Amino acid sequence: MQYKEILKEKNLQHIDNAELWRMRYACMSNLHPDTQLPINPLFRASGFIPVNIPLIAMLALLPPTVLLKKQTFCTLLGQSSNQFYNFCFNYANRNASNEFKTSQMVGIGL
Repeated sequence: MQYKEILKEKNLQHIDNAELWRMRYACMSNLHPDTQLPINPLFRASGFIPVNIPLIAMLALLPPTVLLKKQTFCTLLGQSSNQFYNFCFNYANRNASNEFKTSQMVGIGL
């Protein structure tokens, strides 16, 4: 729901200009521009760095070899966590106004 619809629904015509701008920024930072659904705070642009810091630290502190079972598990866990978070972040911030069909993906060779 956009901020204009909120104003109409609640009949808040007495709000000053500064409050309207604050509401607009809150809606723009929390709602997906195409779907108008809220974006999970972990997958917003403001959450990218705080979530990635532990992931990057985990990947940087892993030993470089994967000869032992424990190290292999930690490497797989770290890489999988990083890829999963990047997938979720990209999906939450996708361009939803232009749907991509499977037949188009086959056409470009993916």
